Amino acid sequence: LYISPLSLGVCVLQRMGIWICVSFTFGAVLVKVVRVYRIFVSATHIRFTEPHYQVLFTLLIVAGQLVIVAASIGYRLPGVSKVFRRNSDDSNDPPVNVLSCVSDHT
Repeated sequence: LYISPLSLGVCVLQRMGIWICVSFTFGAVLVKVVRVYRIFVSATHIRFTEPHYQVLFTLLIVAGQLVIVAASIGYRLPGVSKVFRRNSDDSNDPPVNVLSCVSDHT
């Protein structure tokens, strides 16, 4: 994905992909910390501490982040920036086209 030719779709997938990975990582850690806290604080039986609930809560956190990222992409679409650069050491070299994903708020 990061070495494919840049287009609007690739820029959107790059931005969404990075935030989804961050959400999975921090969401799982957050759910685990809250679970451990609830186990140590409470002396009675605690609901929603089984592993399948932990996966469900993590997916809910990721889904919330996905909605936020999709809304931000819908508000400001990323674009592809094309910049021609020349080698300053050798003026005989042809210019190089450098493509990058750009957005107003990144």
